Amino acid sequence: MIRSSTVNILSVQQLYISTISRGETSLFTGRSIFRVACFTALNRQVLLFCIFLHGQSLKEILLISLQDILRFHAVYWPAMLMSAGLSLPKMVFGHGFLTKDGMKMGKSLGNTLEPKDLVHRFGSDAVRYFFLREMEFGSDGDYSEDRFINTVNAHLANTIGNLLNRTLGLLKKNCQSTLAVDSTSAAEGNSFKVNVENFVEKARGHYEKLSLSSACAAVLEIGNAGNLYMDEHAPWSLFKQGGVASEAAAKDLVIILEAMRIIAVALSPVAPNLCLRIYSQLGYSKDQFDTLTWSETKWGGLKAGQVMAQPQPIFVKIEKKTEGDEEGKKPIKGNKKLPQIQVAAEA
Repeated sequence: MIRSSTVNILSVQQLYISTISRGETSLFTGRSIFRVACFTALNRQVLLFCIFLHGQSLKEILLISLQDILRFHAVYWPAMLMSAGLSLPKMVFGHGFLTKDGMKMGKSLGNTLEPKDLVHRFGSDAVRYFFLREMEFGSDGDYSEDRFINTVNAHLANTIGNLLNRTLGLLKKNCQSTLAVDSTSAAEGNSFKVNVENFVEKARGHYEKLSLSSACAAVLEIGNAGNLYMDEHAPWSLFKQGGVASEAAAKDLVIILEAMRIIAVALSPVAPNLCLRIYSQLGYSKDQFDTLTWSETKWGGLKAGQVMAQPQPIFVKIEKKTEGDEEGKKPIKGNKKLPQIQVAAEA
């Protein structure tokens, strides 16, 4: 059973600690991750040591625990911190349980989920996004493979990935992959910019309240708005007209790509590899991505003359296994080869 949820930070002055019954404990400081392998008996000592190392410069500490062990983390653990003279968590957050196909998981049922297997099959971004987007943090959630595949394909491959790919394709064909104007001037008097800013503000508020599903939904709305904007303005048609229409189309592409840049920043706590691929195709380096802060969600990052990279798929669409597609089974004569699940490429 997966008994932990992933959390990320909106500023470098906050520390979120995710406790796991077995395996790894991850500390997120900004977007840098410190992982310490530990066993149950050593969990608290390891966390105490990490807080000792990093706690002096932190203003807020949040402890995340499973609901059924909340008493230890809400009573005994704070007492241990007080006795050591260390700061107490600002909040103790109890997250819920996970079921599979509507059933409680257990070894006797043979229906447990292995996180490493999911990551190996689908990629870490898909796994992180699904569990944070589809399961309200703090409540119980359910996993099914069909729902998983449908969700990540629709959101990551179609809404976000396809929008970036076709916009960069038009830019390459008509503008030599070079931005004609700044994103700020391109969006003057344009209501789309206001809509994006509203979604960004909603996402920030949801992140701060640990409403991670709602935060993902708000960011995805930027992608939905971008696709609608593209369809309504039809820049491919404007380019064919030339003149003023062509200039307007070039501005439209800058506006959509600026929205993609903001998506890459705002969704990076949830799907960092995917967002790095977006950021890289917008002409930025990994070092620039690694130093991003929430302030970079402000409109106006893209500049005139900035050269975009060649369009490449940022998320490989996952194909469902066809019924009867069993490992080692010989293909039936006359039937086409059955599709295999594709793993989303990691950066």
